[in-house]
Amino acid sequence: VSSDHGEAFGELGVYADHQAADEATCHVPAVLRWPGVEPQVHTGLHYQMDLAATTLDLAGIDVPKTWDGIPIRLGEAGRDDLVLSQGAWSCQRGVRFGDHLYLRTSRILSLACGPAAELFDVATDPHIRTRVSATCVDIDNQALDHVAKRAAHEGLAPCFTRHRGNLVHLALGRQHLELPPQDLVYSIGLIDYFGDSFVVRLLDWIHEQLATGGRVILGNFHPNNPSRELMEHVLDWHLVHRDEAAMHRLFRASRFGTGCSKIRFEGEGINLFAECRKA
Repeated sequence: VSSDHGEAFGELGVYADHQAADEATCHVPAVLRWPGVEPQVHTGLHYQMDLAATTLDLAGIDVPKTWDGIPIRLGEAGRDDLVLSQGAWSCQRGVRFGDHLYLRTSRILSLACGPAAELFDVATDPHIRTRVSATCVDIDNQALDHVAKRAAHEGLAPCFTRHRGNLVHLALGRQHLELPPQDLVYSIGLIDYFGDSFVVRLLDWIHEQLATGGRVILGNFHPNNPSRELMEHVLDWHLVHRDEAAMHRLFRASRFGTGCSKIRFEGEGINLFAECRKA
């Protein structure tokens, strides 16, 4: 008798749900019965996939070497540690060892953040505070103040750090921003204003901020923008429009050294979003 998951009752601010890679969700008791085996209590660390290996072991059958599961032998200590993952209403990973649990929190860096409305769309998930730490960078104090007020109003102030910075100076090394390695760096509506040489410098700077395996997502207007003539000839609003090939060239010329791993479009097909990972 067992279950597929536990249930949180207040842990990490979660009630009557199961989405964190923590003790409440991933510590699943089990009652096992096998003919001829005396009742015992086993407190070692094991995965549920070990149950299949245990069944073979009790039946006197060798466990295939290709299996990840190992037999639950009563009286033994079990595994040294467990790597726990959750993908339902969260994207979280934890490591359980001894009496300790290490939880990995995702770090997000938003460049030229403005009011950062898209971050609040994510952060209003009541469980976000256990897994996201966002740093918002902008040269506009008014935009940063807006972020601070909204974060405080929604009880999310601990999730947000503000930094007033000039991204041109940061990319060129004239300013410095000390951050832990970031899981995601993104900017929407920034690089459209700059030529290729600066965008490559910015990508180099972003590469330095990312953790290994971290992602960058940059938005840019596509040449198929149907409002381009209106923007340029009536509004005198001139942007650098880039297609897929242009975005690939920028990433290859930077420290990423490779083309974009993904390019997506929003519903109207006006803006593309180029993604790449740090190897």
